[in-house]
Amino acid sequence: MNSGYGNGGFWDKGLQLFSEMESMEMGPDGYIIVGLLSGLADLSLISIGEGIHGLCLKWNLDSNAHVSSVLVSMYSRCMSMNSAHRVFSGLFEPDLVTWSALITGFSQSGDYDKALFFFKNLNMEGKKPDSVLIASMFAATAAAQMAHVGPGCEIHASVLRHGIESDVMISSALIGIESDKALTFCKISDWFCLFYLLIL
Repeated sequence: MNSGYGNGGFWDKGLQLFSEMESMEMGPDGYIIVGLLSGLADLSLISIGEGIHGLCLKWNLDSNAHVSSVLVSMYSRCMSMNSAHRVFSGLFEPDLVTWSALITGFSQSGDYDKALFFFKNLNMEGKKPDSVLIASMFAATAAAQMAHVGPGCEIHASVLRHGIESDVMISSALIGIESDKALTFCKISDWFCLFYLLIL
């Protein structure tokens, strides 16, 4: 029920039910916390997220890897990147979803240097980024309007290293990051597609 309240935006009812459980000494579990946090996606709701985070600490649920991952995602969606990074730093072994949430959060908040920094760390950890994260990083590099192509080349190198250059989403994202009037050939489902890259 708490999950339904959280996803539906009925925070007052969800928190009221949460308080009733607490008064009955019925400690919440990770599923309830995740349900309440999953719908928080706006800076105006950050105080609710912080309150739920406080309850996580009270009930020692912050050690739950899934709860911590959702906290990182929630803070990132709300653009509270200091809090997202603080929770992330406390994770023993964050999964790809958590890495992606943090990196995308930095990118969407305009901190492209930190987004690239954590993307490099992700690769150093030996984790394989998915096509959504790669496309997001290409978009961030293009949005930053960097004077050099270094960051884009680093991301492209990661794509080649992991052998995912044939992914349609990644191939399309390359259009916005390659050099002026360059050509790129991408093998997609055994077909070679020629892209005329746009002038940045």
